[in-house]
Amino acid sequence: MITWPDGRQYAIFVNVAYEAWAEGKAPGISPMGNPLPGGLFDTQARSWGEYGWRRGIWNLLDLLRDESVSATFLTSGILAEIAPDSVRAIADGGHGICAHGMSQDEYPGTLTEAVERERVALCRDLLERASGKAPAGFSYPRGTASERSAALVAEAGFTWFADRFDDDRPYVHDAGGRPLVILPLSMEVNDLPQRMRHGFPADVFENSFDQMIAAMRRFSKGDLYFDVTVHTHVGGRALGALYFANVLAKLKSLAGEAWITTRDEAAAHVLSISS
Repeated sequence: MITWPDGRQYAIFVNVAYEAWAEGKAPGISPMGNPLPGGLFDTQARSWGEYGWRRGIWNLLDLLRDESVSATFLTSGILAEIAPDSVRAIADGGHGICAHGMSQDEYPGTLTEAVERERVALCRDLLERASGKAPAGFSYPRGTASERSAALVAEAGFTWFADRFDDDRPYVHDAGGRPLVILPLSMEVNDLPQRMRHGFPADVFENSFDQMIAAMRRFSKGDLYFDVTVHTHVGGRALGALYFANVLAKLKSLAGEAWITTRDEAAAHVLSISS
């Protein structure tokens, strides 16, 4: 069984989903629920998503700095071209960058193996060039990998992968002869499904965090973790940021029982005790 350092009962990963869509594409979900006439491009959803790199990223970086919390930024590769200064600011702030596919509208199941391999490498290279450091982790949009993705990600030099949902503990996967740490994404404290898909009020984010702490205290034997995930185009706005800030402030009181860390550090720990 893989356990966390210094006898910590559980781990917490703070994540920022920093996402963008390719030119001519828009998010498939937005605040406007009424359907558009067939074939009409959703300009509202497009501009709603653009808030993430125009404003939301800077709001969340400020909050993380104020609370001295390091996060993992799941970052679309095209943001290295659209907003390279923000990608550099993430790295300069001491945060980890996880490659999040090239754009939120590109799914590996629609690509050939050769094209997927090229896109994984391109995403890695763009983010490394913009940030100054090669990303260690990879996660596709929607967490929806192809059957071959894990092997291609490991081949490209990544050390951890998030797109498995078959466990709530980390494990090491043999990906084509290469060890790949699997850190499945947990969804219980995640602003996008809570608010945009299920329509819960914004305070559910903080309430879910409190409930997850209770669950960790009850069930973890030093091996469980959970994610606190906020999206720059959702929780980067004032109302979402309010509850994200509340959660960040609560982390200080948990330092004695929880390992509050990044996914990069957790993956390195898993590899170190599994080799």
